[in-house]
Amino acid sequence: VATTFGAGYVSRKGIAHHRKISLFPNSLKVVDEVTGFNKKAELRWRLAPGEWELVEEGGGVKTSSQDFPGFVLSVSSNEPYVRCALKEGWESLHYLEKTPLTVLELATAVSCKLTTEIRWEN
Repeated sequence: VATTFGAGYVSRKGIAHHRKISLFPNSLKVVDEVTGFNKKAELRWRLAPGEWELVEEGGGVKTSSQDFPGFVLSVSSNEPYVRCALKEGWESLHYLEKTPLTVLELATAVSCKLTTEIRWEN
């Protein structure tokens, strides 16, 4: 049994983003549907501090950190990606303070549905 929630918006220019989130006992599923944009849409997942590596062609990461045993994040799409990469980004937990963190960044050039699945061990 899952707990599910969804929300979305449409801009004045017709750009739309709708997100549906489903929480299961050992996983989280996030479905993002993006439409109406001109050049590209980007999905970014800011990852917890630690060592991350790409594990799949096209969108997935895992960590060897003991803080997150068995944690795997994977992204699939009904259309091809333009880019899938791990990049350095930032987080700001306090005003006037920022720290680096790893970001999984995916970009698409066409309207699509991106499905992120996050799995972990208890």
